[in-house]
Order: sequence, then C-alpha cells, then structure tokens
Amino acid sequence: MESPSLSNNEDGADATGRSPESDAGGFQVSQCNIAFSSTASALSSVFSPNFDILDREFLNTSHVDSPRLQSLPEHAHILSSAQQSKLINYLDEQLLLISRKYVRKFSDTGPPDSVYYTIEPLLDDLTKLVDLIWYSVSTTSTPFIQSQYLLRIADDLNDCIPSLPINSPERVFSFLRKLDKIFHKLIVGDVPSHKRMGNTEKARLESIIERTRVDIVAVMSPFDGHELDITRVYESVLEELN
Repeated sequence: MESPSLSNNEDGADATGRSPESDAGGFQVSQCNIAFSSTASALSSVFSPNFDILDREFLNTSHVDSPRLQSLPEHAHILSSAQQSKLINYLDEQLLLISRKYVRKFSDTGPPDSVYYTIEPLLDDLTKLVDLIWYSVSTTSTPFIQSQYLLRIADDLNDCIPSLPINSPERVFSFLRKLDKIFHKLIVGDVPSHKRMGNTEKARLESIIERTRVDIVAVMSPFDGHELDITRVYESVLEELN
C-alpha cells in the first residue's frame, strides 16, 4: 500500500494559510507531553488563566464532558493574530512530526520511537493534539481554526486505521468516542462561542465518518466482542446530521 502523508491535507493550508512545513516560530514544545513546564508559559499566554486545567486534568481524564470545563466562562476571549499564529504553527509542526513517524513505517527506518509500528502510539500523539484543540475551543471564540484541524485529524486517521496493526481495539474506540463528542458539540454550538459548524464542514465530516465506519468494520473483524462499539462509531454526530 502506498503510504499517504498525514501532513498533505488541503484544509491545513486553507485554514492556516501556511504550509505544514512552517517554522514553529519559537513555540517549542516537548513531543512527549505538551503540558510540561517547557510549554506551560507559552500555552497559557495563548489561551487563558484556566490553562492549569490542561496541566492537571486534560491528559488524564475524559475531559470533553468534564464539569470543570463546563464551568469555564460562558463568554470566551478572542485570540489575537499572534496567538492564532502560535497555535497554528504548533499544530502544523506536530502534525508534520506525526506524518514523518507514520511514513517511516513503510520504509522501516529510524529508531523505534520515531516510527509507528502499531496504531496505539499514533493515538497517543493525536490525543495530545485533540486535547489541546478542544481546550482552545472551550476557552476562545475562534472555533473555525480548531474545527479545521479536527477534521484534518479525523480524515488523516482514516488513512492509518487500515494500515497500522491494532493491539487494543478499545483504544481505537475510545479515541473515536472523543472525536464524536467534540464534533457533536461543534455541530450544535455547545461551545463558549456558541458558533456552529458550517454546512461545508458538516458535509466533509459526514464523508469522513462514512469511510471510518466502513474501515472499522474491516479492521475489527479479527476481534470478538466489539459489535456494539462498531455500530456506535460517531453515533452522536450521525444522529445530529440526520
């Protein structure tokens, strides 16, 4: 199978006006944990005083429905152009790193921690980005940028699901449930900005979901006991779209 590149997505360029190769502009972040002290001051300056939630809870909880997130101020603040650039540069940089680790799987080059041999390490890296994106959606009034990146991640994941071995089906379903909750909130406007996902974005999301559900049936066939999980992939989004 030809190896698709996770970074070559037209929405990345459309939403950001930058190439995925864009320099991070000094916004250096540890690849292992975005909440470590090396990035805390940079990220907190981009978002809000509630950054400590990310540090204490985001990487350890199912935070989409966290009561603490729901208690954030109803009126989110607006990101400045410089803050948006920092967010865009960071997301582009991390997606490029993820793309390279994925492509190396097909050439079998590089140390083990620089190659995705199974889907679980990929999900670990994508989860960190999704958590950061959702945090920014929950605390700012600019969900368009974030929704474009979430669509990009969901679409790119479709390339990886059939091509990377799966050791833990529950990890895959857990990640898809998280995306389902987030996309549902964006569709209905259940975010501080109260802005809803546009029709073009919803059409693209529906196409992504259709492919995901087909691929999940195929890749999960060797595993028993996940029939209900398969039927519930993107369940909340589909109910809202239909």
